[in-house]
Amino acid sequence: MAKKSSKSAPQLPPEEASEPAPDTVASADLALEAVPKPAPDIAKADSYKIKELITAVVTKTGAKKKDAKDIVEASLAEIAAVLGRGQSLSLPPLGNLRVAKIQEKDGAVMLSIKLRLGQGGGAKQPLALADEDS
Repeated sequence: MAKKSSKSAPQLPPEEASEPAPDTVASADLALEAVPKPAPDIAKADSYKIKELITAVVTKTGAKKKDAKDIVEASLAEIAAVLGRGQSLSLPPLGNLRVAKIQEKDGAVMLSIKLRLGQGGGAKQPLALADEDS
């Protein structure tokens, strides 16, 4: 029977540990600046309610409140259905969503979602031209 080698990677003393290259640190710092910083106490942050979302959509689009409500609710229902099937979503202004874990507990389904935030630039091209019907 062959003996397993118990060699491990040599450990450098703390004073000899290499520092990351300065250009690597600078590029990592620039990448982190683009990511929005979380609220200091995210656990105590207020929830953003659907009424606030609908009001924001009405303000930004000029749509009638009833139309905006129907569209927002239908969009959220479709997003929930897609995630409930375990599929990933790519939503350019928001980012990429994927289901990391699905659990059932007390008759309810709990999804653990991972979100990779988009760059905030929004879609590169509009879905439809301003004078076109969509």
